[in-house]
Amino acid sequence: MKIDSFHYIQLGTVYRGFEVVPDSEVIEMYQGSHVPLEQMSDFYGKSSEGNTLKQFMDIFSLPEMTLLSCVNDYFLKNNIDYEPVHLYKDVKDAIRDVHVKGLMYRAVEADIERYICYGEKTQAVLAKLANHGKKMFLITNSPSSFVDKGMNFIVGKDWRDLFDVVIVQADKPNFFNDKRRPFRRFTDRGVYCGI
Repeated sequence: MKIDSFHYIQLGTVYRGFEVVPDSEVIEMYQGSHVPLEQMSDFYGKSSEGNTLKQFMDIFSLPEMTLLSCVNDYFLKNNIDYEPVHLYKDVKDAIRDVHVKGLMYRAVEADIERYICYGEKTQAVLAKLANHGKKMFLITNSPSSFVDKGMNFIVGKDWRDLFDVVIVQADKPNFFNDKRRPFRRFTDRGVYCGI
């Protein structure tokens, strides 16, 4: 479902698997179209209604949302009972595992042209920004070898020259709030240089 910045459900955007949930059912389920703040986030403590909603708010959430929808739809069409909270946890764990174990990175690296879109003008845009004195940085949760292979494909072997700072394995979003800054410096060849 899509919820606006005032916590109102955008009717017509609620799905169960791949099927649209009728507005009347949504209104009955949520006793209107407004979702109370305590259900939107557990920042304020546990909701009196039980679990809070999981918010997917960025482009990186698209694969997770798609997988959740596909599995949900499969279970519904095959009359398989499930608990939504466990479905979410299982999908989240599976996504974490393919990242942590490196399965996703190896699959993409093995067939990079299939998974990464080559942007004809990407290198030119980045070079123009860098040449005009813009401070450029790249921050990603991905490991160095994966970033290097992807950026070599997209931008070329001198891609690091376009950035003032490159941060890999950043552990976003925790990176932005964590008071510790466990930075380590490496050469382009991966040799440790100290902090």
